[in-house]
Amino acid sequence: MAGGVTTNSLRWFFVAVAAAVALWIGLSRVAAGPPNEHPEARGTVAGFTTYAVPSAEFSMAVPQAWRTFTAEEAFSDTAALDQLTRENPEFAQFRDALSDPRSPMKLIAIDPNVRGGFATNANVIAQDVPDDFSFEDFARESEAELRALEGMTTGLQSKIVDLPAGKAQRLTYEGHFTFSGQERSIATLQYGLVADGWTYVITFTTLPELADEYENDFERSIGSFSTGD
Repeated sequence: MAGGVTTNSLRWFFVAVAAAVALWIGLSRVAAGPPNEHPEARGTVAGFTTYAVPSAEFSMAVPQAWRTFTAEEAFSDTAALDQLTRENPEFAQFRDALSDPRSPMKLIAIDPNVRGGFATNANVIAQDVPDDFSFEDFARESEAELRALEGMTTGLQSKIVDLPAGKAQRLTYEGHFTFSGQERSIATLQYGLVADGWTYVITFTTLPELADEYENDFERSIGSFSTGD
């Protein structure tokens, strides 16, 4: 399938996003934040548009053609979420957090050029933390989540990297889950960082066979991530 976002492909896409983010520490400390707001377009440079979410104090650029959503819009298909949790009970604890109007997922952006029935995408989870919560605290807390990931992923790799926004934990892996009786796989790139009293988890997902094609877009996007906006 190519050329546009259909109802069926969006349903599969949003379920895949739900599964991907449930595999990360970003939703292990679920707490309702401020109500979701639509990302604000701040300008386009060299084919990338920067979107800001002032209530969560961050901005990030994505390819100009991509479409943006709030979590409430993205996960309004409760039947799909119910099906995901029936087939993958380990995700049940995250279901309500995804669809809540105050979901910690503050930005979702997708490529409308759907291929293989999947829309390549980026999303940002933001949660406020005590001012003395450090990146070292974040990394320490993630150890148990990383061990849990081993049973639901292949090729998991983790390292610490320096981004313009600060020190971050970088994960790459293929996530696996079941939907409509079929095992699905998505190539996942995630960054977790702490800045200005917030934890941020930025996730990029695509089909495994498209990972190399999107590598430069993902790297440019994470390089644009900025806090304090």
